[in-house]
Amino acid sequence: VQSIAVIAPIILLFAIFARPLCLFFFEDGYTGEALTYSLEFTRFFLPFVIFNAVNNLFHSYWRGVTAMSYLLAGTAIGSVIRIILTLALAPSLQMTGIHLAWALSWGVEVVPNAVLYLSNRWQVFLEKYK
Repeated sequence: VQSIAVIAPIILLFAIFARPLCLFFFEDGYTGEALTYSLEFTRFFLPFVIFNAVNNLFHSYWRGVTAMSYLLAGTAIGSVIRIILTLALAPSLQMTGIHLAWALSWGVEVVPNAVLYLSNRWQVFLEKYK
């Protein structure tokens, strides 16, 4: 939870100051397609990294309590959602669709992880290894 409190404001700053941040990596006056994609990535994809951070915290937790089936399930859910959304969104939205698919899949993946955690079903794994 503390790492999220540190990451969230940084991600917000990156989203707000996307243009100056991206222009730092390009030559003066550059207005090409790479700049457009980097701005899009920074503004729309980066704020969703918070969901990825939460998922990584859950994954670490599941490993720590030896609940590997939950880790596998969460990863599988995220992967399947990512593939489905990419196939659905990329043809019409191109690169934006790929960015959106990844970001949305992180948000979808965090839900079952949170439900499993809040249900306390994972404590069965702790009892096995005491």
